[in-house]
Amino acid sequence: PPRSTLFPYTTLFRSISEKGIYWGDVPGVADNGTKVSIGVNSSTFSQVVNGLSLGKAYYVRAYARNIKGTAMGEEIYFTLNSVVPTVFTISVSGVSTHKAIIGGNVSYDGGTSVTERGFYYGTNSSPITNGKKIQVGNGVGMFNTTLDSLLSKTKYYFIAYATNSVGTSYGDTISFTTKGNEPIIVKYSFKNLTQTSVTLQAIVEPNQLSSNISFEYGLTTSYGFTIDASPSPIESYDTVNAEVTGLNMNTVYHFRVKATNEVGVVYSRDTIFKTVITGLTGTVTDIEGNQYNTVGIGYQTWMTENLRTKKYKNGIAITLITNDSIWTNSASAGYCYYNNDTLTSEQYGLLYNWYVVNTGNVCPDGWHVPTVDDWQQLIEYAGGTSSAGGKLKETGTSHWAPPNENATDEYGFKALPGGNRDLNAVFDFMTLEGDWWVANEYSINHSKFVEILFNYGNIYVANAYKKSGMSIRCVKN
Repeated sequence: PPRSTLFPYTTLFRSISEKGIYWGDVPGVADNGTKVSIGVNSSTFSQVVNGLSLGKAYYVRAYARNIKGTAMGEEIYFTLNSVVPTVFTISVSGVSTHKAIIGGNVSYDGGTSVTERGFYYGTNSSPITNGKKIQVGNGVGMFNTTLDSLLSKTKYYFIAYATNSVGTSYGDTISFTTKGNEPIIVKYSFKNLTQTSVTLQAIVEPNQLSSNISFEYGLTTSYGFTIDASPSPIESYDTVNAEVTGLNMNTVYHFRVKATNEVGVVYSRDTIFKTVITGLTGTVTDIEGNQYNTVGIGYQTWMTENLRTKKYKNGIAITLITNDSIWTNSASAGYCYYNNDTLTSEQYGLLYNWYVVNTGNVCPDGWHVPTVDDWQQLIEYAGGTSSAGGKLKETGTSHWAPPNENATDEYGFKALPGGNRDLNAVFDFMTLEGDWWVANEYSINHSKFVEILFNYGNIYVANAYKKSGMSIRCVKN
């Protein structure tokens, strides 16, 4: 304790009736000093004396009494001197990626003024010899300081110190680790594919550190091209994009995400995309010389008109069936004009029963009647069954009856409402619905077909009697 001392002594032999010390600041304390009695019996004893002054001489002499008399120990003296301060390293708080608050406490000045106090800190476990020194005032009491410009994800050590005229003392060494980590690429994808462009997208967690995001892309896993994401750099969880242009049509590309911060670099897995042929136009000619416009949609090439050939691609004529009774009872391949009116074929094409489809010879060379999978690929590319009908229908009401709901003809498919001829040879639904055969058979009497209506934006895949007459749209092999 401050300015106090402890005196140990031992008494021996006969029963002790009193023991204690004399002390004072002049020699001869047995006559001139203060007496302090410290109990009876033989034992080592001691006494704390308070209120002493630094640099002053003090004298002390032990005594013990029994029935034979009083014995005195030798008188000794001592002088209290100043010592180094008492200092503690007490806390670290507010640790972030580049900052931390460290604290200390000088609880005793050692008997003389504390002229300096502070910390040593660094990344070495011996910060006094291998770190930096930072002074934080003087005197006794609590003190702290903020360390900044620290490295992220790094372990630091610090120790408090205090200095007076006697010397310097130190607290314990405490460590902490700054926050931060490599970025995390949470998710990545692509969208808005065209013939020559694509939008690359990623979701990135920068882990509290400013992170630069980019995309590497190319024809192989060596990539070869890099484009910065937007936004970049990012400071918090965010979605980033990059619009890549100048690509080749209908070509497979590789890409990956690159995320960099001061801790390190991370990459996503390699991912591929294939540019589409959407919007690529052309023509195809059937065996009779009828020319049809075509358009690329996704990775498929479709006719943009209903088929109107009266011959198979091998030149053999398809049977024209106008008679209602023959139509109803025939199980052979045949075609007709809507309402048996030849003028309808130029706009709406011909109506064919499924037996024509089943020959596999009705579309031009290199083309075929679409299967369920072909139609499904088109429907999915156009947004699914709830919206694909509207995106594939010709716009306006020149051919479709009002309101031609949700028609946008987004890809130039120009679906037309050619109607149908049912099992009983009845013609119906021209301007109201478009019906197209699917190559897939459903049962002995039924096959699949696709339907789009004037008053909905949906598209339907259903079943119909094979003897029904419907339109055909061919798709390229």
